[in-house]
Amino acid sequence: MSKIVEIGKEEVLERNGAFVAIFCRTIKPYVDYNRPIDCAKEQTFSHVLMQLRWDGAFGFPGGKVDPGETLKQACVREADEEIGAQLTEEQLIHVCSHKEEGGNFAAHLYAVEVDEAGLQEAIRRSWTAKDAIAEACGVIAPRISMYGVNADKGISLFLSRAPMSFSARHEFILVLERLKLLEAAEVELLRARLTL
Repeated sequence: MSKIVEIGKEEVLERNGAFVAIFCRTIKPYVDYNRPIDCAKEQTFSHVLMQLRWDGAFGFPGGKVDPGETLKQACVREADEEIGAQLTEEQLIHVCSHKEEGGNFAAHLYAVEVDEAGLQEAIRRSWTAKDAIAEACGVIAPRISMYGVNADKGISLFLSRAPMSFSARHEFILVLERLKLLEAAEVELLRARLTL
């Protein structure tokens, strides 16, 4: 397996892709839940939207930057085509730019924070997006939760077992870390479990 190396912020290479992680910090899934749970009903959880791509691997919505497009323009266009997300360039937060060591393809990941209604809308629109059938098999929004140091469930289980495209696993960890969706110690625990 090749090593993923970070490159300069938004550094353009011979080939470039722009991707977006749509996330929400404040979902309260148990407010109206009527079964016993192990947490407070008012507890909030972050969720990050990913798509199951045409090739059977999870990744973030996005793709190739067309000639004449900026990275952000490509990100907005790809998100609209693949999952119907109506984003603006101003909403995009740069998370990372990286490539495979020795490679000529740069992946540029951005993020957009939405509220719970915005995340639900992105999920709904994903089924009717222009290129949804051609490029995706659906979307998911995994809950960002840790279940203790030794637990093999939650986000740890998802990241260790789900098939991921190119650098999506690495990118997901950077989203959790750089957007502070998990505590630093939890991110390090995830990295150790995943040997990243």
